[in-house]
Amino acid sequence: MLLLRAGNEIIHTLTREIGKRQVLRIELQDWEGNQVWAEYDNFVVESEKKSYKLKSVGKYTGNAGVYGLKKYNRSLGSTKQSIK
Repeated sequence: MLLLRAGNEIIHTLTREIGKRQVLRIELQDWEGNQVWAEYDNFVVESEKKSYKLKSVGKYTGNAGVYGLKKYNRSLGSTKQSIK
């Protein structure tokens, strides 16, 4: 669990700088070689104090599907306190 929390803290630190937009790009490939990608232009994760909530993902571009991470905007992250 410590490793998971440390990873969340690193992501929070990388995305918290005010005035700097962070881009998240996800690329996937299946066993047949089909590739899809999704890019979000304003990826921000809250602090541990705020349970590593996904604060923003920004605008989506890509070919991975319509919904992507938008449905997870403001959802809880994975911390020891939030896992039951």
